[in-house]
Amino acid sequence: NDGTGGVSVDTGGDVEIIQEGTGRLKSVGGVFLGGTASANLLDDYEEGTWTPAITINNSSSGISYASANGHYRKIGSLCVATGRVNLSSKGSSSGYVQISNLPFTNNNVSTQSGLTTIDYVYSFSSLINDNIAISPNQNATTAYIFHITTGGAITEANLNNNSQFAFTLSYQTT
Repeated sequence: NDGTGGVSVDTGGDVEIIQEGTGRLKSVGGVFLGGTASANLLDDYEEGTWTPAITINNSSSGISYASANGHYRKIGSLCVATGRVNLSSKGSSSGYVQISNLPFTNNNVSTQSGLTTIDYVYSFSSLINDNIAISPNQNATTAYIFHITTGGAITEANLNNNSQFAFTLSYQTT
């Protein structure tokens, strides 16, 4: 190795990869971090954009958006998704509100498997201190929106035609 780029293997078997300028490393089968046990294999990394949507009682009838956008980063089975939804019409359905179209399917577990922060809430009805949270549904690409204090569902009665919210959701994928 002349210091401009290449691969070298020392007498202990450690591999050093140097690629001057780009700093990129490509591995087809993944990279072991901190040991060679299967739990240490990082074999999936992805980032991109997604379009969050809402459904009311599993229907999107009449719902329209001024804007809806999001970004995600998936490292192994952990997905961190951010999103912003700005409604222009909440539609005509009644019932519980869910976020739909998550970038990946949530893991099928029997306990709550996600963590959320609500970064911004505007024009929701009957909320105390905008106290809402999001929990991803089992084995699905949807997430339940609920009142933190009561655990009850956010329903169409809590939405207005101009409701807006932004969030960060971390969850385990399948």
